[in-house]
Amino acid sequence: MRAAAYAVAACQRGKRSLALDISVARARPVVERLLGWADVVRHNFRVGVAERLGIDAATVARLNQGAVYCHASAFGGTGPRAMFPGNDALMQAVTGFERAIGGAGNDPIAATWIPIDMTGGWVAAAGVLAGLYAQATGGGAQQVATSLLGAGILLHSGVFWRDGELVRGPSLDGAQTGYGPGYRIYQGGDGHWFALVVPTPDAWRRLGGLVEVPEHYVPLRDGDADSVARRAEAALETAFATAPAALWVGRLRDCGLLAELIEPADRDGFRRAILDDPVNRQLGRVVCYETADWGRFEQIGPLLRCGPDAGSGPRLMLPGVGEHTAEILAELGFSAEDAGALLAAKVTSQPET
Repeated sequence: MRAAAYAVAACQRGKRSLALDISVARARPVVERLLGWADVVRHNFRVGVAERLGIDAATVARLNQGAVYCHASAFGGTGPRAMFPGNDALMQAVTGFERAIGGAGNDPIAATWIPIDMTGGWVAAAGVLAGLYAQATGGGAQQVATSLLGAGILLHSGVFWRDGELVRGPSLDGAQTGYGPGYRIYQGGDGHWFALVVPTPDAWRRLGGLVEVPEHYVPLRDGDADSVARRAEAALETAFATAPAALWVGRLRDCGLLAELIEPADRDGFRRAILDDPVNRQLGRVVCYETADWGRFEQIGPLLRCGPDAGSGPRLMLPGVGEHTAEILAELGFSAEDAGALLAAKVTSQPET
């Protein structure tokens, strides 16, 4: 994906890049020294590929008893689909994610922000951190197994059975505006939209003091809940259409209710609202730096910071392919002659991914 600057910038910032064909014999000493040096060994090859490349869990455990080994597969390590490839788009289809965000009665919608890839990465990261903690507290070597399928299922965690019956959870309405009258977006009289959240009976009573809501609507559990909710939605839509969205947000907040204007959704609108915000720049939520291939970059800063100095973060750089190969080989103890031979070797094959 080197041709896609946005993907490289989003995923590779702050890393070092070592380029090596690990399938050739002359690379084996480097591979084994890397595996013996690492705190964590993680890959997302198809099932069986790691064994063929000699980076499987058993090999890593033999070379490094303290490493946390993580395999993030597509469908899991066993089962009829274990050998299948997978990615975000396929898992959205398998788990019904695209149908869920399309709304009731609508065509499915593909989410372009790779939600299952992102979720899968965070699940794997959480597992790795737990493994590091277990290892540090005397638990020995740890293995972490995650899958994209599991990540997709996690996003449906509100769906479950109770006593043989499906428990109803929130589902997006056909207008794609929300999950009911108190958790949705509304359009003001000026055509702009705002989000409204009314989480408690007390909040509904306060809303009822501002606009007329049928029966001072509170979510019900009986058979009339749907009809009452629809009447409440219609009443709120009518009321909110009488004034600009920003005015309604002000009135709702004055009553202690939760409301936010909806910001422009395109990339330029996001840039103006977030990247150009001087407070975000001051707090490091937005960072600027120079890149070798694409010039000056401005993007979201490191949101998760830890350590003795929580104000620091990863190095602000995007690595070129293999940019740090010689540097890392030297750190692993290889001589300049050995490193030169490896760097000069022509890559004749690529492992299956």
